[in-house]
Amino acid sequence: RALARSSDMVSAARVRALVAAGVLAVFRGDHGRAESLLAEGLALARALGDPLLIGEALIYSGQLAYRRGNYDLAEDLAAEAYDRLSQLTGSLPEAIPVVGFVLLAQGAIAMMQEQFERAAMRVQEAIDHFQAAGSAWSLSDAQAGLAAVRYCTGDVPAAAALYWESLQRSHAMNAWSLLASSFI
Repeated sequence: RALARSSDMVSAARVRALVAAGVLAVFRGDHGRAESLLAEGLALARALGDPLLIGEALIYSGQLAYRRGNYDLAEDLAAEAYDRLSQLTGSLPEAIPVVGFVLLAQGAIAMMQEQFERAAMRVQEAIDHFQAAGSAWSLSDAQAGLAAVRYCTGDVPAAAALYWESLQRSHAMNAWSLLASSFI
C-alpha cells in the first residue's frame, strides 16, 4: 500500500522500498513481480543519481538474473554494481559490506559456471570486506560459500573447517537461518 500511495514520488525511501519488495518477491519465487519492482527501483535510483542506491538495486537485480539462471546478465549487473560501489568505500563506510555482497554474488555466479578459482578469489574478497565492516552475519554466510567452493574442488578438510567456523559463528549470533547454509 505504501508503494501504491507513493507512486508519484522519487525518493531514496521509495527506492529502498521497491528493492526490498523486489527481494521479497524473488524469495517467494514471483520473478515477474520482482522484475517489475527491481526495474522501477533501479530506474528511480538512477534518476536520483545516488551511487549507493544504484549499486544496491543492481545487486538485487543481479540476484534475480542469477535465480533465473541468466548468469551473463547477473555477471554484468554485478560488475556494474562493483564499479560503482568500490569507488565509495573510502568515503562511505556503509558501502564496504555492500561491496562484500557484490563480491559474494560474483563468487556464486562463478561457482555455478564451475569457475572455482575465480569463485574462491571473489568469496575471499567478500570475507575480507565483511571482516573490515564487522559484519558477522555476512561473514558467516561468506564462509559457508567459500566452504562450498573448497568442497567442489576436493579440499574437504578446508571445506569442513570453514563450515564448522560458519556454524559456530551462526550459533554464537543465534542466527538460526544461517545455520542451514553451513550444512548445504
